[in-house]
Amino acid sequence: HQRCTKSDDVTFDMSGAVRGVSLEVTSRRMVTSSELRALALAFDGAAESPHFNRASFRVGGRIFATMTADGAEAMVKLVDPAQVGELLTSDPETFFGYGAWTTNGGATGVRLANVDPEQLRALLRTAWEGARAKPTRAPSTRARRLRV
Repeated sequence: HQRCTKSDDVTFDMSGAVRGVSLEVTSRRMVTSSELRALALAFDGAAESPHFNRASFRVGGRIFATMTADGAEAMVKLVDPAQVGELLTSDPETFFGYGAWTTNGGATGVRLANVDPEQLRALLRTAWEGARAKPTRAPSTRARRLRV
């Protein structure tokens, strides 16, 4: 995957050649589904289990990331709304929202073809730490009544 940036002073001559364009090409290696899986499962206590049509990565039973069945996209659950907002506005080609799941719960979509592997590793760590730190909830009153 390559990204290009250009200057604003672009002119074309009669042959179609472009003048005044400076291109900065950076190669970015795509993160594969196998790499995402390895990154997520490298965290202490992390486990994979199905979640609807996705693979979910959990710690202590709580989801910190998911991946689509085709391995093209992932979701990381981030607890800091400012971090989520910054990702969504700074790089919309890589990060996207899930509506209320994002605004209320921090679910942040990631296009694996566009994300930097080290950035993904850091986001997964943040999501894992957030899920790990969440206190265990007591069973609901309804669940307790059903067991009696």
